[in-house]
Amino acid sequence: MLAAGGVPCTGKFPAFEGRQVAGHAFKVLDPQSPHVTMPTWVNTVIWIDRNPNEQAKSHVKFTALVAGRQYSRDARRKLLNSLKRDRAAAMAMLARWHHNLLVLSFEDVLADPFGYAVRIGSFVYGPFDIEAAQFAVVRRPAGCRQDMALEFALMRNGPLKPGIHEGRASQHVLK
Repeated sequence: MLAAGGVPCTGKFPAFEGRQVAGHAFKVLDPQSPHVTMPTWVNTVIWIDRNPNEQAKSHVKFTALVAGRQYSRDARRKLLNSLKRDRAAAMAMLARWHHNLLVLSFEDVLADPFGYAVRIGSFVYGPFDIEAAQFAVVRRPAGCRQDMALEFALMRNGPLKPGIHEGRASQHVLK
């Protein structure tokens, strides 16, 4: 949404994982890790949260399909508990960094892309294309899909265009 809205981002679509560059949005994974430091020039943070049950399902699915790793029931429970602990630690770390913080829910963004594009647009500095940002959201159920069709399509084809997902020319929704 940030890149589609006109915010310069580091890294490449769809992951946007890249180095930290002043004036660019960048992804920080595991901010609670002692190995992660936030540059002093950062003053705005957007945290996107996801239901930890669905996040754990997604992680298990991804590692099974990509790395062939299988999780026992006990390992899945430990992963879920770890995600919950990590979220609490990450939020505490973000609070210590004293940045402007906008917390969003993945599920809510999927349900209301326009409303959340407006929220993001009012939070970021500089011009922001709300219409383009809302159309960057691939409308779909919030639950974890069993396959990785969406993830592989995004990696293979790049960003979806209006008309391919919910947009001006189409009402197609992934199910």
